[in-house]
Amino acid sequence: MGFITGIVKSLLKVIVYFTIFAAIVILIPNLPPYSEFSSIKFEATQSLAPNTALNNAKNLYLNKVHGPEAFQIFNGELYTGMATGEVVKISPGGHITFVTKIGKPCIGEWQEHICGRPLGLDINEKDKQLYVADAYYGIWKVDLKTGKKQLLVSPTVEIEKRVPKIFNAIVLSKNGDFYWTESSSEFTLKDGVYTLLADPTGRLHYYNAAKNQSTVLVDGLWFANGVAMSPDNQYVVVAETGTPDNIQVLPDGSGLLVGLYTMFDDQHPLLFKSMAPVPLVRKFLSRMLKLIEVPFEFANTIYPHYFFEYATFMIGNFRSIAKFAPPMSGFLHVDWDGKIRSLYMNTDLTLQSVSDVIVFNDMLYVGAPHHHFIGAVPAPENLKKAFNLKKIVPPKTAETVTEKIPIKKTDSKPIEQKPINAKEDPVKKVGEAEKKVHTKQPSKEAPKLQKPVEQVKPTEQPEINPKPSTPKPQVDQRSTTQIPKEPEVKVTTTTPPQAATPKPKPSSQPKETKPKAEPTTTRPETQTTAPVQKPTSASETKPKVKPSETVGKPIEQRKAVEPEINEKKTEPEIKRGDKSKTNPKKETLKDTKSGDKNNANRKEIPEQIPIIEEIPSDTIKPDAAKLKVIKKEGPTEIPNPKI
Repeated sequence: MGFITGIVKSLLKVIVYFTIFAAIVILIPNLPPYSEFSSIKFEATQSLAPNTALNNAKNLYLNKVHGPEAFQIFNGELYTGMATGEVVKISPGGHITFVTKIGKPCIGEWQEHICGRPLGLDINEKDKQLYVADAYYGIWKVDLKTGKKQLLVSPTVEIEKRVPKIFNAIVLSKNGDFYWTESSSEFTLKDGVYTLLADPTGRLHYYNAAKNQSTVLVDGLWFANGVAMSPDNQYVVVAETGTPDNIQVLPDGSGLLVGLYTMFDDQHPLLFKSMAPVPLVRKFLSRMLKLIEVPFEFANTIYPHYFFEYATFMIGNFRSIAKFAPPMSGFLHVDWDGKIRSLYMNTDLTLQSVSDVIVFNDMLYVGAPHHHFIGAVPAPENLKKAFNLKKIVPPKTAETVTEKIPIKKTDSKPIEQKPINAKEDPVKKVGEAEKKVHTKQPSKEAPKLQKPVEQVKPTEQPEINPKPSTPKPQVDQRSTTQIPKEPEVKVTTTTPPQAATPKPKPSSQPKETKPKAEPTTTRPETQTTAPVQKPTSASETKPKVKPSETVGKPIEQRKAVEPEINEKKTEPEIKRGDKSKTNPKKETLKDTKSGDKNNANRKEIPEQIPIIEEIPSDTIKPDAAKLKVIKKEGPTEIPNPKI
């Protein structure tokens, strides 16, 4: 008996001491938080039959997404906000792509006030503008095409004498304005527990885009959260977080999907709802939390450390009380008149909480602020039909674009490859090449003249019947290189024999040139200008080809010029012993033509004319001048001291 009496006395002492301590905490003025606490009464809620429609949920994108809070679908992709401050989009194939970030770079989720926290999203599909309500950084407009961001509502500007502290949800109207909710004007999101203990300060705002100004429509909302606009643009629906969270409008206009962060019943009452009518209890709890948080916050300012920063974040955060919430969550399907059509619940804790739901890829995606995944269950048929009216069409990927590119370019490919691959009539090719020569002046740019040279094949020249033309239009690279070489044709008897190019046949050339008086086909300029020249010395008979005429040209053009020079060097060997010729000038011209024909036959095998052997003949040899010795003063010989 004495043992029980001792226990009772000890309990009474504890109660007395605790009451005194609680009275001091409650009654001492100017203790944080500096909020008002009054009695709050809730209306009676409707009882619903429990179910397990959301049990056995899959965990998609595990540890790839952190705290997916709200969902929006645009262009066949799912947009959501992260606890680390980013907004990402998920493709139907499961690829996660970064979209934007409102906050600053941070280390982890405990630096939420630095990272930023996107809570509400809405997209203007016409202008491709994303509107983001960040809990810490205000409301921003992001251009999805360029990524540019614009601040619309600042977190530092007062709205009717109060600065917004938690920007939560946003919904666009048809005229470009929007409505947005402010959960609290006293506490930030990392101190969200205080918003449930203190008197409500949430507000509903209307933003006028023309005036760039927000107006308060409703005040005194207890953690104002999701917001939605009616299909006729006549009214908006706002959720207060006792348990309701975000609101998703069904695309077919049949109603709303309201996420329930947690659910309660008689066996699992909601703690904050039970304490709402007792303001002193809420005041004591809020001050006690603040008294515990202040030392860690002070230590972190003096000596910044991860432990102090994390403790400051967790005390007063929603995560710290998540374990005390009832083990149930789900969402409601409600029509626009407020009637509940169906309830979907999770009771096996595969989904600890539910903030937003949406049908994507024929699955029901479930988001929550403290999940590191996206929950997924098979979508009910009625919700499938509601979302399939706005069919999710995957965007055009790079693969579909590459399939169309070859079809568009098939007309241009044969044109580009025609000079090389296309098989045409050789006479037409040479005719086209001559037309280009007659119309275009010789250019210094090698690539422009490369294609005509490739098309002209010397073996096909005998088949051409050229029309007589004046020397002026026939300005070819061959003619340009031969005009300064006209003296070479005249003084063929004095050139020394060169055995470096024994390719022309001496026995056939003089026989073919005497009986056949062929008209000058490609070089009529040599016939008109050759008789005017007089014989020159032997030094002038050397080919005077400037390096700029051949070195800067393509290799195929050099091949066309160099054989002509070599043939003229070999022709004097034939004409040196032939004394019966009366007009050596004309005969030498004919010989060069016949040499061109033979050379054309030989050019079918380009390996027989190596470029390396012909390069020395293109350079100008220096005149044989005597070397001058410049003597300097001093001994002619260096004395050797050893001798």
